[in-house]
Amino acid sequence: MKNEFLINSIGGCGSKYLINQITMQSENENSINCHAHVASPLLIGSEKNKVVFVFGDLYLSLQSFFNRRNHITKLHGFTKNRVNSSGNKEWAKAHCKNIGGDCAPFDAGWELIDYLRNGHDLYRANRFYNSWLSPDKLKETHYDVLYIKYEGLGANFNNVANFLELEVNKPIEPFVERGSQKELFSLEEVSILEEIYGETQKKLESLPDTFTKTDILS
Repeated sequence: MKNEFLINSIGGCGSKYLINQITMQSENENSINCHAHVASPLLIGSEKNKVVFVFGDLYLSLQSFFNRRNHITKLHGFTKNRVNSSGNKEWAKAHCKNIGGDCAPFDAGWELIDYLRNGHDLYRANRFYNSWLSPDKLKETHYDVLYIKYEGLGANFNNVANFLELEVNKPIEPFVERGSQKELFSLEEVSILEEIYGETQKKLESLPDTFTKTDILS
C-alpha cells in the first residue's frame, strides 16, 4: 500500500489508534506520516487520493486536549514510541496551532475551564467540522473520503482496510475506550460547551458510524 492516503482528524478521537493499526498491518513505518489534522478539505495535497476522516464527541476531544497537559498515555503515541508519560503543559496551546486555530490569545497555562471562560472557539473546531462536512467544499476535492466515528473504530476497521485496499493479516489491537469522560465536566463547563459548540456537537451526534463523501454529495 502506497502512502497516498491520509488519516485526518481534529484530534482526541482515535485517529492515532487507527494509523497505528494501519502501520502494523502494512508493516510500513512510514505510514505514520500519513496522519494529520488538516482543517479544510481544500488544503489536502494533490499527492493524496484517499482520506479517512475520524470524528467523535467534540466535548470529549476538548477534554482530551487539556488532559494531555497533565498526562499522556501510550494511546496518544505512534508505533515506535508508545509509552505512558508525564504531561506537557504546552500541549493544549500547541495543538491549537496544529489544527489551524487562533492560538495568539491562547494562554498555555489554561485548564479547560479557563479556555471555555474566554468565550471564543479559539480551536476553530466549529469551522473545522463544518468545512469537512460541507458539500460545497467537498465537491471541489479530487480524492475520496471515508468518514468514521470514534465509537465505531474497532468494529469498522475492515471498512477502512477495504477503502485503503489494505490486506489485514494480523489481529488488530483491542479498541480501548477513551480516558475522557462526560461525568468529569462541571456544570459550568457543560453550560459553556453547549453555548460555544452545541450546534456542532448535535450535528456530530446525528451522524452514522461510517459514511462517504459521496453520501454527503448525493
